[in-house]
Amino acid sequence: MPTEMAAEPPAVVGARQRRPWLAAVAALLVVLAGLTAWATRPAGSEALPSIAVLPFKNLAGEPRWARLGQGLAAEIGTDLAHSKDIVVIPAALLRKSCGRPLGG
Repeated sequence: MPTEMAAEPPAVVGARQRRPWLAAVAALLVVLAGLTAWATRPAGSEALPSIAVLPFKNLAGEPRWARLGQGLAAEIGTDLAHSKDIVVIPAALLRKSCGRPLGG
């Protein structure tokens, strides 16, 4: 009995020949998806100008004017924070970082 090697069916041969193309197409799709995600990233990922609104200095020395200066600064900072074109740094964060009282 001669030993004959069974030939692979044509469907298996065709699948093996398509695998490199499928891998190349899959890799291309992954690269295109990455480029699309990078191109459509949100505008917030770019550097925006920033500002910190400090309390107004109390030149009168009366406590009621100090509170008014702090309140005005808080209102201005809140209004500026609604803009998408600028980043507002909270005055409390600046107080912690410099270690001394800000404003008046």
